Amino acid sequence: MGEVASGGLWDLHRFRQRIDEPERRLRLVWPSRAVDFGSLDEASVRRALAPAPASRGGVSAAVLIPIAFDGPSGPEVLVTRRARSLRHHAGEIAFPGGRARAGETLVETARREAEEEVGLEASAARVLGSVGVGYTRSSAYAFEALVAAVPRETMLTLQPDEVEMAAWVPLATLFGPERAASELWYDDRAGWLRVWLFDLGDDLLWGASARVVAALAQCLGAT
Repeated sequence: MGEVASGGLWDLHRFRQRIDEPERRLRLVWPSRAVDFGSLDEASVRRALAPAPASRGGVSAAVLIPIAFDGPSGPEVLVTRRARSLRHHAGEIAFPGGRARAGETLVETARREAEEEVGLEASAARVLGSVGVGYTRSSAYAFEALVAAVPRETMLTLQPDEVEMAAWVPLATLFGPERAASELWYDDRAGWLRVWLFDLGDDLLWGASARVVAALAQCLGAT
């Protein structure tokens, strides 16, 4: 069985993911705004989010962003590191998620994937809403990003074939101006692309997961 990082943020960083950074890049200013994260609760976050979709609406995958409002440092989000043996997005910092099965709603998909990947019981995840539809460039599929309230002391068991590690990160740390950045990267096929980066100390949250985090920050008024 995999082990959940018990010491918080810094226990997550045993292996740094490999990122193919472009030669041409421009650093932008992260428009961070002061947010009283200590005052955030389920009700205020629910009001800030879009309602969870009642149907798939053409989107065939979902991810769950678990937030514990009773964390020792205020609200905390659970992030995972994908197993390095996976075919797509190996070793990346991410959130539980995957493709929907026949007959599932996206809420059901997100809950099931979280239970399969990190052992978070579906009944323990109270879905508060959505930050919208995200997409992955490399594997080219769209997904609904759903936010759920979960108990901080929930016992987790990682599925080692999918998840290498997991850790709780305080939202105040994740959205801190010294941690967050936005850059323009030049791609020969697509031109200039905006990339969001969140510094986790010895590692980096980027790509589709970082775009989801940036959307969450916008919903909560942190940008």
